[in-house]
Amino acid sequence: MELNHYYNGYWSKNITTNMLSLRRTYFNNPWNIIALFAGILLFVLTVVQTIFTVNPAHNN
Repeated sequence: MELNHYYNGYWSKNITTNMLSLRRTYFNNPWNIIALFAGILLFVLTVVQTIFTVNPAHNN
C-alpha cells in the first residue's frame, strides 16, 4: 500500500520525469557538462573577486 502511494505520488511522477527530461535535453553531450562546470567556476571566481574588491586585505 505504501509502495502504491509513493508510486502514484507527486515526487515519483513529476520530479523524476523532469530530471530525465533535463538530462536528455541539456546533458546529452559531454561538452554541455564541461561548459556548465566552466560557468560555475567563472561565477565563483567573479564572486571571490568582488568580495576582495569590496573588502581589500590590508598589509600592516
